[in-house]
Amino acid sequence: MNISKLWYNERDVESSKLVDFMQRHSSIVTLLDVGCHASYSYAGKIRKQLPRMSDLKRYYGIDIIYDDVIDAVVDEYILDNVNTANIDFVPEAVVCISSLEHSGITTYTVPDYKEEQVRTFNTVYGLAYNFLFVSVPYGKEGIVPGQYANITSTQLDRFISDKKNISIEFWYNPDPIHGGDWKQISREEADKVELQPDTVTRCVCFIEATK
Repeated sequence: MNISKLWYNERDVESSKLVDFMQRHSSIVTLLDVGCHASYSYAGKIRKQLPRMSDLKRYYGIDIIYDDVIDAVVDEYILDNVNTANIDFVPEAVVCISSLEHSGITTYTVPDYKEEQVRTFNTVYGLAYNFLFVSVPYGKEGIVPGQYANITSTQLDRFISDKKNISIEFWYNPDPIHGGDWKQISREEADKVELQPDTVTRCVCFIEATK
């Protein structure tokens, strides 16, 4: 897989993995992007795979924050929290890219953000009719107040413990900002990566599900 260096952060590996996902599931007709705000690094790639059709909405986005740039890309922009929104269609695929880790911390707060992360994962998993693609920052326990919290090994187990046909990968880059290379690592290695609040995400966990 070719990982280009355009953003010099986790978006580089996320965009490459998303393209791979879309190509492997090229028959997808409808897709919901959960947390679509500021999805500039990959929205165009999804749109290319799901070209506009005059009689069919194919590409939906949902976020608590409005983004006029992304609104112009998707077929429908839903301004809402995915956990409480009334989704009146069945997306064949759901993608959630670097969004779940903000649950209960950023645009809205709850007493227990870890429970909210689990709730969000269960929601996006339940919405996907056939395919799910999720990316999250991963590693040791850590939080950037008001922004996001790392997904830990314990949280990951809570996400997937009762789910079937799940595949997981971990990708690491010691220094994305200065052009470091992303490489796939083991879960054991990923568990040891510390969150460094003064730089970008260095370890990303990718979760895919096929129903």
